[in-house]
Parts: sequence; C-alpha cells; structure tokens
Amino acid sequence: MQNCQSDSFFFPCIYLKNKSILCLEYNIAENIISEHNLKISENRYRIIGEMISDFAYSCVHNENKGFQVDWITDSFYSVTGFTEEVLLKHKCWLFCAHPDERNQILKEFNALVPGQELVKEFRIIDSDNNIHWLNNYVRCVLDENDSTVFRLFGAARDITERKTAIEKLREKEDIISKINDCLLCLSSDHNQNIADIVALCGKLLHADCALYNRLDGEMLNTIGCWNAPPDFKKKILPRGIFAMM
Repeated sequence: MQNCQSDSFFFPCIYLKNKSILCLEYNIAENIISEHNLKISENRYRIIGEMISDFAYSCVHNENKGFQVDWITDSFYSVTGFTEEVLLKHKCWLFCAHPDERNQILKEFNALVPGQELVKEFRIIDSDNNIHWLNNYVRCVLDENDSTVFRLFGAARDITERKTAIEKLREKEDIISKINDCLLCLSSDHNQNIADIVALCGKLLHADCALYNRLDGEMLNTIGCWNAPPDFKKKILPRGIFAMM
C-alpha cells in the first residue's frame, strides 16, 4: 500500500468477499488551494474597496433569484442605517434602491456577463427615509471555483453632498440667468418694467403672489401684479399705516 499523503483524503475502507480491501482516495489539495486563493482575493478586495469607497461587496448569481450578496463591508450598515438581519432577509442590497430606479438597476446588473463592468449613479433610501446618491462601480467575473457561476465585485461611494452642491449651484445659475434675461428686456415702458420685475421676484421667491403698490393721492394703486386672485382690486383706500401717512 502506498503511503498516505497529507493533501489526500481517504474514504472508509470496504472489505470485499475475496478478503481484499478497497480503499478510495480523493485528493483535495487542489480544492483547498483554490478556496485559500479565493479567500485571499476576497480579503484583498475588501481592504481595497474600503479604502476607495464607502462600502464594497460581492454578489453571486443565482439563475432563479438573480444576484445575492455573498459578503459586504460593515460600512454599508452605517451608510444605510439598515441591519444585517434586514439585508439577509432581502438577500440583495439593492432593496434600498429608490423605487423609481430599482427595476432598471436590477435589470442592468442581471444582464452583466464575465468581463463586463458597469458604472452608474443612482439613489437609495436609508432606514430613516433619507435619500442618498451613490456612485456604484461593479465588475462581473467567473467564480474561481466554479466556471458556471457569475460573481459581481462592486464598490459604492456616497456622493450625496456633491450632488446637493451641484444642484444648488445650478439653482443659483438659473436665478442669475432669469434676472439677466429680465434686465435685458427692460424697455421705456416703466409700468411694464415694474410688472416684469414683480413677476420675476414672485417666481424666484416661490411666493403665492407678488405686488408692487404705490400711494397716489388718497388711493393705493397696484402698479405691478403677479398671480393675484381674480377678484383682486388694484385700487383701494389705504388702511393701517398707509392711512396715517
């Protein structure tokens, strides 16, 4: 009988009728090495993912249920506020994607094949119903232990502050543009100029209505008017402080 090797596994011996012994040997060294290399690869990706993103993850494709989370860094829970129990219940972390975008994101993820990657910005909703913007990078590869299994390695960064800053900048640019357009359209008709400026102020301030009044003799006269009620009277007797002037 040959000597037993440290990287081999022996099944129980079977005694045959002719008194010979049948011993089955299965070499598991290759599987151990593959699992070890996969573990090293995953740990490296976890470390790198945490350094360059807010959270990193790995998903394994299930033909019946799509991709399911294999592992995810703890920072996912701090970003979203959800617990590990909630994630295990849903199996896929995209359960927190914004309802308006979730189906499209899942469709694009499930369409990935080994060698393909996807970079996408989308919204998620945390446990307190706050909206976050994520920049998500994901790459599809073949599983090192099973060439029939697809695996996704991904990294996501919370870009909510950048998105908010960009949106505020766009709002300011829009305000400046509207003011500039209004000033360029001013003419020799002073009353029309006042009306245009009043309308602009009402829109920019998100007011329900906007008025510009002037006291002419004993009457309070509305020169500029925007979005006033249909029964609004442009000339009235002044009351309060106007009546005392």
